[in-house]
Order: sequence, then C-alpha cells, then structure tokens
Amino acid sequence: MWLFVPLSFPLKAFDGPSGGIFSLPHTPMPLPRTILCIDDNALLLRSLRELLENSSYRVLTAGNGHDGLSLLSVHRIDAAVVDFEMPGMNGGDFVHAAKARIPNLRIILFTGAPISLTAGAHALVDRVIAKGTLPNLLEQIEDLLSEREEESA
Repeated sequence: MWLFVPLSFPLKAFDGPSGGIFSLPHTPMPLPRTILCIDDNALLLRSLRELLENSSYRVLTAGNGHDGLSLLSVHRIDAAVVDFEMPGMNGGDFVHAAKARIPNLRIILFTGAPISLTAGAHALVDRVIAKGTLPNLLEQIEDLLSEREEESA
C-alpha cells in the first residue's frame, strides 16, 4: 500500500554518488536557551519550569546542588537559577563548584531569606533576586542572556 503525502515546501535536487536525490532545504533552527533551576522546594521548581517553558526556554531541574552539578556536567547550560538555602550543598557552595567548572556560567541566586555572601561569592553571582517575584525573575534571565550575547559579539 502506498501513501501519498503532498509536500508544501520546495525540494532541492542533489546529485550524489547514486544519482539524483532530493533533499529538504537546510535552515538551521536556533536551539532554545537552557536554564538549570535548583531548589529543594518541588512546588517552586514546577512553577519555575512552567514559567520558563512557556517563555520558550528548555528547563532542567534539580532538587539539590549535587544533582545540579551532575546536570551541569552533561548538558549545555546557558544560565542557572539557584536557591541559596538548601540542605547539603547550599547555593553558595554550588556557585563556587559550578564556576570552577564553567567560569562564564550565568547564575542567579533566587532566595526567600536575606543572605550574606562573602565578597568572593558575590563576585561569582550575576544577580540576587527575592523569591515571590517570578515575573521579575523572567525579566532578569532575559536581560542576563542578552548581556551575554552582547559580550560575545
């Protein structure tokens, strides 16, 4: 049985070793930006994922700093949104370990409690944002990634 599917896009002829072959025009699609979100609050992680995915970001989540570092080692990450107060490895520890691996990683500390960072840790963080301001977080991520593109140009 044959199924005929009409094509609504032009095919381009390509002469390969086996004769004439048709191929689709190649237009590379930009990859979505990947944001790593790390927080021990599963409900907040779900909200962050929904907000960012609805804004066309690819989102990876981790419930703690150690899992975040594991994801960082196997995925290309454009920015990380990290809770500061977490059991085990806190946000400050994650920042130091992540920057040792990827010095140009953009990091936003997203915290619900006042924090005091050492001067060294503060220099490693691009932004510190209070939890409860999800629209502000989205705006800050977009600004941060725009700055990165400008630096690369």
